[in-house]
Amino acid sequence: MKHNIDTRTMADLVKGAGYEHMQIECETEDGYLVNLDRITNKSAFNVILFIHGVLDSAQTWVVHGREKSVAYLAHRCGFDVFMGNFRGVYPRKLAPWKE
Repeated sequence: MKHNIDTRTMADLVKGAGYEHMQIECETEDGYLVNLDRITNKSAFNVILFIHGVLDSAQTWVVHGREKSVAYLAHRCGFDVFMGNFRGVYPRKLAPWKE
């Protein structure tokens, strides 16, 4: 089973595809810290936010590689791309000041 687990992070996937990655930690209304990942496009005037479905994560937007993933396509089309995660997605944690 151990060999079937993909341990790459969003940073690994995005940087591995040749794009600039930024991770932003955001606090939810109920005090959880979740990650918002960005494929930086400094020349973009348009922004797009991708949010995953149930039982998924932001990796769904980049996991199919540079040519087939919608997040990379949006970047090539001139968007500054953000990908959000819901509270249930690892590695979310409760903010220390809320414990």
